[in-house]
Amino acid sequence: MLLVSSDLSAVFDVVEHATLLKRLFCSLGVSGIAYSWIKSYLGGRTQSVRKGSYSSAVTSCSVSVPQGSVLGPLLFSAYKSPLSTVAKFHQVFQQQYADDTQLYVALSPINYFNELITLQSCLSSLHVWFCENGMALNPSKSDAILFGTAQRLETMFSLTFVKIADSAMQFSDTIKILGVTLDSNLTLGPHIKAISKSCFYHIRSFRQIRLSRDRSMAIAVASALVSAKHDYANSIFFGCLQKHIFRLQRVQHALARVVMQQVYCSSSSTEVLKQLHWLPIKWRIKFKLATSTYKTLHTGHLPYLADLLQYHKSSVSTRSSTSQLLAIPRHKLSFGSRSFRVSAPKIWNSLTSQIRQCQTLATFRRHLKTHYF
Repeated sequence: MLLVSSDLSAVFDVVEHATLLKRLFCSLGVSGIAYSWIKSYLGGRTQSVRKGSYSSAVTSCSVSVPQGSVLGPLLFSAYKSPLSTVAKFHQVFQQQYADDTQLYVALSPINYFNELITLQSCLSSLHVWFCENGMALNPSKSDAILFGTAQRLETMFSLTFVKIADSAMQFSDTIKILGVTLDSNLTLGPHIKAISKSCFYHIRSFRQIRLSRDRSMAIAVASALVSAKHDYANSIFFGCLQKHIFRLQRVQHALARVVMQQVYCSSSSTEVLKQLHWLPIKWRIKFKLATSTYKTLHTGHLPYLADLLQYHKSSVSTRSSTSQLLAIPRHKLSFGSRSFRVSAPKIWNSLTSQIRQCQTLATFRRHLKTHYF
């Protein structure tokens, strides 16, 4: 697969209010009180520059959406909504969050140059659309990467760059999307290495102030500074090489020893985790996947995952349906077992029927944690 991540310059500052409101009303169907509220939120803004006792004249602001606000990414996504039409016209897959946009195509081992031409044609159309809407595409900060197995990538050695905005963009070994570093083989080794390095930096700093904090405060600080880092998007670690999981486990053991003020002892690391009631990394990954599965099936909070899950249909017995088992799709490669459509049903089916049939998310999480302990 070939993926291109585009970078835009100062995108939040070029959003025209009139165009945004028109797209909200005509394309997205926002009307009534909601439309009036957004119009009031955007309108009547002014800006000036102040330095010391001097200030410039106050001018009205008819462009830009406030950065750092809750509505900022949502409004900008609405402003960029026509991009999906451009990508669909060229039969190119597209995903975006705020100003972060990725285009990707599946490459066949024989006619991969045709897919490359299709993607470059789509990128040219996007460049024109950006120019017409006051946005500047930054080719120097955009990235492109080839995903695949080592054997498949060797067959595409002649692919070295992709053109975007009349600039040749060389393929990268890694690419960062929403805080996750992806490598060409999707081993996630570089991402886990970066996480571990950052976590150990905070652990060393935290060790210096540990004596001045009680245990409850230490647990809160540890969770905010370190645990949040190795728990972020940790469901994608399912099926990774054991050495990568062990690297994260070393981070958690080191953090637990600092919180509990214990010296290094490999035999006591597991006991320290039990004292803190922390699940080991392996089980935290499964906990995240199981929780996401429950949300998708029962709460509707993750609708984009709903199509990936199907209940098991048995023509012999109705026991599967009453136990809420999920169908596990077939996959040829071991890499396919890491996908959500395969890993989620496997973990879900391994749970007891009592856990699967919990009525609330809080009850499910409580019983699930106890089950994994």
